[in-house]
Amino acid sequence: MSVTEFFVTFASAVTFFATLGISHWQIILGLIVGGVAASPIAARLAGRIPVRWMFVGVGLMVIIWSLWALRKVFF
Repeated sequence: MSVTEFFVTFASAVTFFATLGISHWQIILGLIVGGVAASPIAARLAGRIPVRWMFVGVGLMVIIWSLWALRKVFF
């Protein structure tokens, strides 16, 4: 991990805690546990799936989650 990645991650974590607060520690713990559990799977998949298909998959997930959020707002 480079120094830049460390500071970006640190700034993101500080912003997350400042925005959400420590009162929602269950959510934060869930994100940490989920990230630790998912990272080996993601690393294995990233080594096997072609880059183009990963981009398509991530794009589709973002579109689906965005439409889901808009559906909750408007309906």
